[in-house]
Amino acid sequence: MPTKPVITVRPPPAADPVALAHFVDKTEPQERQEGDNHQGVRTSRRKGVKTPKTVVTRTDGRVMKRLTVWIPNDLAVRLSVQCAGEQRDVSSALAEAAETWLKGR
Repeated sequence: MPTKPVITVRPPPAADPVALAHFVDKTEPQERQEGDNHQGVRTSRRKGVKTPKTVVTRTDGRVMKRLTVWIPNDLAVRLSVQCAGEQRDVSSALAEAAETWLKGR
């Protein structure tokens, strides 16, 4: 009796999320520049220049450095809710608070 052939289902290849968004929005994709990532952040890396991975230049031109901060959970929730209500990012609110605190010293 002949044996049945084995069928293997392969998943499709991963798609570029930016290309998918342009397809759904029916817009023309823009050329991605070297160093761009999906969060609208351009890394500060240039040929021959070594910078820490935690320093990035945002698309609006701000140069930012990653810093881990531990704050009480209830404060983090209130801060996130307030920033969402004002349509601003938590980073800018914390930077403003730090500037105000440092000026008072």
